[in-house]
Amino acid sequence: MLESASSLGLSSEHWWALTLKRTISGVYSADAMVSSQERLHRWATTINDLGHVIHLLQDGAQPQHVRNDLHGPPATLFVYPTEGAADAAFEGYTDYRVIRSYADAIGNLSPIPGNALRRMDDTLPPANALPAIQLGQSNYYPGGGGHVQFSTPVKFFTTRHIETGGDDASLRTRRGMADLANRSFFTAGTLPGFRECQPVGASGCVPTPGPTYPLPPSDLTSSGYIEVSVPSGLRVHGQVVHLAEYAYPITDAVAPNYDQTNGTLAAYGGKAPLVTKGIWRDVVPSDLLPQYLEATGYLITYNDMRYMADVLVPRAVGYSAGMLDYFFRGRIKVEAPQDGLFAVTDQGIAHTTDADGYPRCSQSVAAPIAGEPPLCTAGDVFGFTKLRVKLRNDTPAIIESGTGASVPQSMVTVTTTPAASDARLVAVARYHRNPCYQPSLAGETVVDFAGNVTTPSCAQGNRTAYQEISVSKPAAVSALDLNGATSVPVTFDFGSDPIPINATDLFVQVVYRGPLGEEPDGIAVGSYDVREPSYLTLWNNSDYAGCNGQWYQNPLPGSCAGISPSTSTRSIGTARLCIGTQLLYTRQPPTSNIATAHYVRLAALLDDQPHSTRGRLLVGTANTLQVIDKTIAGDARQAPKEQATPQAPYAPDPLYNKRGIIGSFRPMPFYLIVGADPQPTNDAGSNDVGALAAALNPPAVAEPGGVLSFPNTVPSPLSACTASPTAFFQDEIEAAGAPSD
Repeated sequence: MLESASSLGLSSEHWWALTLKRTISGVYSADAMVSSQERLHRWATTINDLGHVIHLLQDGAQPQHVRNDLHGPPATLFVYPTEGAADAAFEGYTDYRVIRSYADAIGNLSPIPGNALRRMDDTLPPANALPAIQLGQSNYYPGGGGHVQFSTPVKFFTTRHIETGGDDASLRTRRGMADLANRSFFTAGTLPGFRECQPVGASGCVPTPGPTYPLPPSDLTSSGYIEVSVPSGLRVHGQVVHLAEYAYPITDAVAPNYDQTNGTLAAYGGKAPLVTKGIWRDVVPSDLLPQYLEATGYLITYNDMRYMADVLVPRAVGYSAGMLDYFFRGRIKVEAPQDGLFAVTDQGIAHTTDADGYPRCSQSVAAPIAGEPPLCTAGDVFGFTKLRVKLRNDTPAIIESGTGASVPQSMVTVTTTPAASDARLVAVARYHRNPCYQPSLAGETVVDFAGNVTTPSCAQGNRTAYQEISVSKPAAVSALDLNGATSVPVTFDFGSDPIPINATDLFVQVVYRGPLGEEPDGIAVGSYDVREPSYLTLWNNSDYAGCNGQWYQNPLPGSCAGISPSTSTRSIGTARLCIGTQLLYTRQPPTSNIATAHYVRLAALLDDQPHSTRGRLLVGTANTLQVIDKTIAGDARQAPKEQATPQAPYAPDPLYNKRGIIGSFRPMPFYLIVGADPQPTNDAGSNDVGALAAALNPPAVAEPGGVLSFPNTVPSPLSACTASPTAFFQDEIEAAGAPSD
């Protein structure tokens, strides 16, 4: 019936809803918008198809569907057999118990002549004859834990391919929704002794034995039945005529004690009333039954239907919830990598923005590490081309309902070049963009030293209206690592589809498609809310110097004269930048020095935790080694909802503007120090660098060049990020011999 979700195409739709990105017109923004709309359509199709599967599963809770009993729509006059529309009464009866109305889906009252619930006088029963189903109190949670669990979708419907015997014991051990409904209740066309009317000629018929099933037993004298006398509401000679109900145990292999523990069948000693013997059954002689009773003399009353629904509706809810759980069970644990650092690029690489607000590379810049994607490709989107996370398969084992068997949900090895039908693992960055972005960061919301916040204004607004994605190339990870007990670092290649430097609302998803447990084509997903691009800015502020806790414009006053170092403005010849224990950037001759008012700015994707940063600098004539230690945490530029509204506005964290240098909360300024450092340790207050009155001269300029070492995980040399600030490295000594300002 349904061997896996992929047999209905659900895995493909689910996969494309997560990863689809098309090139149609060749116009980048137009294709991005069309792809965004198609992903939403694919999501709608996925959920719609899943709804059809669940509808089919819930149909298995209607006994007529699983006992080959033809029945018509509840609100039409469909004569089969000769009971009129009574064969559809269960659905109409149950509908009313749920929605408490005889009206159809568009509010029209069902026509009384065609309503299956009509009584002998063509009136509909009063509300108290159809008690409301207490769905909130009767959800079916076997064992008091989670929902029904099975290792393949078909088992939710039937397990007869596993419990294959045709004997009574095997029938009772089958665990599917259809199995339970089939063996537990009678229907209008499968009543004990039921005879179908087979047409003969133009009129008339021959009563022919109808279909029978082993369970429940058609012999109402069988062991397990109890007979309960109930008043019919009719009187003969002043005496109430009684009917006889026959109740039988419900055999539930998934939750054997459910009906007893929640009291559903308490009125019948834990059994369910299945069928009622009519008042004429014992009046008409048995040899005349075929002539005078066209059916059997047995009927299914409202009370029988009540218990049929009370038993099956909660189970339909539980099985449906279990199917939903099954479809979305695939989980990948995505964690922040070492030092919370997901990605890095040199924001100073030459780039511009196009008319649609996409950052574009002005020229191609090769990766400094062999085999890595280029940092920039001329004309392509400028942003992050490598992203690193830690991950593992976090899909819990399925504990099969009814048997307790544990079925691990293992993944298989994935490669960088999977064939069309092979398992694969990709990362998907989901984001909006800030079309106001400029390479100087003047298009970001900024706050100056005095606390004045400036929000940029541009024609497209500072947040695009629809979500876009960047999709990595497939990554190679072994099954041992994927299914291990601890997360492993994995680096994804976004070289052909960079994550834009102006991304907002950034989430990273890792998506696996392939064998998952016993399902040959499953989907597993994990997400991480990555902070938006944050900036590690090293800038030369040496037109000022600090002397004994005060700021002075160079040259220093006489009171500071003679105190080493000298008072001349200096440029930075050698620089290293670290986040945590990772060396990310090295700048040495022959790369040009970082002159006064110039800066180096790295863009990083981080988590929301503070991390130490270090700038290690060799300046002037190489007799000064200065280390700047600060902290950085990822900046948030994200709306609280996918669609920003006045109630849930896009309100990004402002970047700090200090003397025209825009960067993160704590940019790293270099300046000369004589005696006590005037810069407050918290980078705030009237002595903060940002409070200096004189504007930078010349204006701030980004310095490209230098070597990025990300995604290397081992810093080199290690002590650049962690050791004592006084030690010189050999390459720094060698660099000191080069010409310096």
